[in-house]
Amino acid sequence: MPRHTPIDEKIHARDLFVRQGWQLDDIAESQHIHITTLRRWSRQEKWEIQRAKIKSTPIGIAERLTVLTARLLDEIDEKLENNQHVGDDLLKRIDKLSNSINRLDGQYDERGSTVRAIDKLIKYCIAQNHKDAINALHDILPHFYKSTFN
Repeated sequence: MPRHTPIDEKIHARDLFVRQGWQLDDIAESQHIHITTLRRWSRQEKWEIQRAKIKSTPIGIAERLTVLTARLLDEIDEKLENNQHVGDDLLKRIDKLSNSINRLDGQYDERGSTVRAIDKLIKYCIAQNHKDAINALHDILPHFYKSTFN
């Protein structure tokens, strides 16, 4: 008889694949779920199709920007904890984020999602006292808003 898998485990694995873009092999390793089980779940519930749909929605775009921002800030945190300079590297990464945001100028919903993602980034930077990131955002965001909303 097959091992009973709690529904939460399945939902979490689906979320990692569909919303966060993880690969099945990575999910199997980190969540200790057999790869065959993950492939069966993915096939039965059409995770690939769900992933493609989410990627093209405003919410999906905002989620990807949020993940990208979180990864950026995690790297900044690590550098700050190790007393490493984050100047040029930080600016390049923020520039990459800004360029991604700038590509989102087609629909109002996408803009709204972008603004929500930026708002979360700013609140996180303030809460974590990321002065370099706050200063860089202070320089970049007015130009973004002006070009996007005018």
